[in-house]
Amino acid sequence: MKLLVTGGAGFIGSHIAEQALGRGWEVAVVDDLSSGRRENVPAGATFFEIDIRDRDAVFQAVEKFQPDVLSHQAAQASVAISVREPVRDAEINVIGTLNLLDASVANGVSRFVFASTGGAIYGEVPSGQATEETAPRPLSPYAASKFAVENYLRCYESEHGLQS
Repeated sequence: MKLLVTGGAGFIGSHIAEQALGRGWEVAVVDDLSSGRRENVPAGATFFEIDIRDRDAVFQAVEKFQPDVLSHQAAQASVAISVREPVRDAEINVIGTLNLLDASVANGVSRFVFASTGGAIYGEVPSGQATEETAPRPLSPYAASKFAVENYLRCYESEHGLQS
């Protein structure tokens, strides 16, 4: 099995990469090192220093590595930054993800695992009152970007058969 982890130099992504390597998988990490650290990339993983907004570089990395599964952990994750810089937030979280989705479809990736967000998509829901039917109500550009990607994932599964 071949796994490509975006944000693989960060806390969560590096642990995902490490676990996959421990299971004998081939692993590649894509990270721009804007918040992750190179020393977090596990030994044995192929490393691509790439900003996911760079469509050509994303396509080249996915084509070169040919993963079976892509685990997408890279994100602009600060609500405060998303409010201050909503375009930057959308470029990273939405456009960057679309670059990864398109590269995945073009290169036969079978599964796309997306790290969404805990509760930001649903706004202010009283504790214990959220259900499967709770309507999304994103209150920040960050939450809106994560919700947008969840919808794009449904489209890519319907249109291209990319499981997520």
